[in-house]
Amino acid sequence: MIQDFPYGVPFESSGKFVSGTVNWLAWKDWFKSCVIVSLDLEKESYQEIMQPDYGVEIEIVRTLVVLRDCLSILHLTDT
Repeated sequence: MIQDFPYGVPFESSGKFVSGTVNWLAWKDWFKSCVIVSLDLEKESYQEIMQPDYGVEIEIVRTLVVLRDCLSILHLTDT
């Protein structure tokens, strides 16, 4: 059990497992920003992973995937 976990409900129904961590997209600060949360199962700790600068404001879809054992993010826009 993690005390005072500051993140809301995950975007996806299940996280992505990479290198001993479970990672998911979640809301932070009452739906003001989307963050990647990484839960280290061995250390029983979590951290927020910085996202890249997408360079656009309007997004259609953002989802986490695993490519060649690396956590990746797909970001689709209407531009």
